[in-house]
Amino acid sequence: MAINYSSVASTSDLRKAGDAVPNYNVYTALVKGAINGYSNYLDSRRQQASLRFQSSISSNDAVIARMNADFAKKQAKRQASSHINDMYLVFRQAEHQAMLQGVADAQAIHKQNAVNASSGVRMDGGSKKEIIQTEKLSAKINQSSIQENAIVTASNMKLQAINAETTGILESANYMAQAYIAEGDAKASEIMANSISPVTSGLVGFISSLSSSFMAGKMGK
Repeated sequence: MAINYSSVASTSDLRKAGDAVPNYNVYTALVKGAINGYSNYLDSRRQQASLRFQSSISSNDAVIARMNADFAKKQAKRQASSHINDMYLVFRQAEHQAMLQGVADAQAIHKQNAVNASSGVRMDGGSKKEIIQTEKLSAKINQSSIQENAIVTASNMKLQAINAETTGILESANYMAQAYIAEGDAKASEIMANSISPVTSGLVGFISSLSSSFMAGKMGK
């Protein structure tokens, strides 16, 4: 039957009970040795169980850190892709806006030409010609303004995409570093746990106790 070492009485109490056994003869020495050996055995098992539990926790931490690293990388790619899509949308919207503005400017120029023609004014000279040239220049400025605004907005979108991806890479690297550390801790704890031999520790405690009893020279002959 497996022993629940967390429920066993404190080994300090067991050791006190062992120390209370008088060194009358070899039998009492054996009893004392058995108690001390068992106390060492329990201490080793508890230490071993604690190290393996810590190894399990560290292993779980490593798994979680790797999951976070993968999520950070994927999230960064999604955000970067979203910003790139927004950038292309800006250009499409600018193209549509430029078309509408071009139509509006062309209609305004055509309307002005019609007004001038109906009034019998010559279109190749005087203030009427300057008005037409001004309207054409205004139309060009409108188109340039739309293009420049689109380029600026798109550049900001591209910068946001780069920043999102860079941030994701840094976050992912940080989580991966945490994963490596946790994996190292898990391995170290497991190695330490495997290096502990409760049986050997118990035997050492038993033999040490017997040796002390014999050295005390208080046993009967």
